[in-house]
Amino acid sequence: MNNNDHFKELAILLLQQKKFDELLKLYNEVMSVGNRELGTDILKLIIKALKENSTNELTSAEEVSGTPIRFRKDNNYGFIDTKGKIIIQPIYNEADDFNEEGFARVQIHNKYCMINKKGNIVTSMYDHIEKFVGGSAVACINGKSCLIDGKGNMITPMYENIISFSDGIAPVKLNGKWGFIDREGALVSQPIYDDADFLFYGLAAVKIGNKWGYVNARGKLVIQPIYDEAGRFNKSPANVEQPTLARVKINGKFGYINTDGDFVIEPIYDWAEDIFDHCGYAKVIYRHQEYYIDCSGKRCWYTRD
Repeated sequence: MNNNDHFKELAILLLQQKKFDELLKLYNEVMSVGNRELGTDILKLIIKALKENSTNELTSAEEVSGTPIRFRKDNNYGFIDTKGKIIIQPIYNEADDFNEEGFARVQIHNKYCMINKKGNIVTSMYDHIEKFVGGSAVACINGKSCLIDGKGNMITPMYENIISFSDGIAPVKLNGKWGFIDREGALVSQPIYDDADFLFYGLAAVKIGNKWGYVNARGKLVIQPIYDEAGRFNKSPANVEQPTLARVKINGKFGYINTDGDFVIEPIYDWAEDIFDHCGYAKVIYRHQEYYIDCSGKRCWYTRD
């Protein structure tokens, strides 16, 4: 039995058990990997079953949710109802499932927008809308960015830039300065910084003048801006007990600090890698010598493949 036959049998079993949500998930997974032949077969089964059962469980499901079902045809996406009738033609290059508010993110002719269950466009045409997370998404148009909710409403003003979210907050740029917002669009930190980075392990590097420090997830400055450079906090997967460290540069030398701002590895190096690798080592240069150190700063005899 080949893989296609296996998935067809699984689809038939899901139909018999009336596990329609799992069947639709199977269909979308198959189409996402480009198996159009199998996807078409599964879609035919879905439509046939929907028609045959339109007066039973499927009708009640439609009455409860009324949510159109996404399908794919000729590399485009559209939506059918629970009776298999096409209600929104497959004209979209990209489409998400409808959210709880009854709207879906779609792409058409290299532009993004939100549509309602009738297929009507309910937002501006954006250059890009990121995937929704936590009920909101970053939308970009004409070099500006904003945050929109699940209905497509703008919940922030237009910013000069919004960097992607990390741990629930994102750096935003307004009038040349950087601050942070949360997923609801509220300002966690006013735009007062000259530069800002993502949040990693609860801390984000920020720049004031020519020096870098760190803020926490509430936007509070917790490590003072005294560094010439400040990297992202990271931890090697090789050792779960390894402290969370960030590479910093001060007085022309590199070292590593912990999340309290204390040096775990003193700044003595002419250069150092910004992260520890999967084995728990980082390459450094000291007095023109290149070698590796572990997270305690101990020199190690180690080579990378």
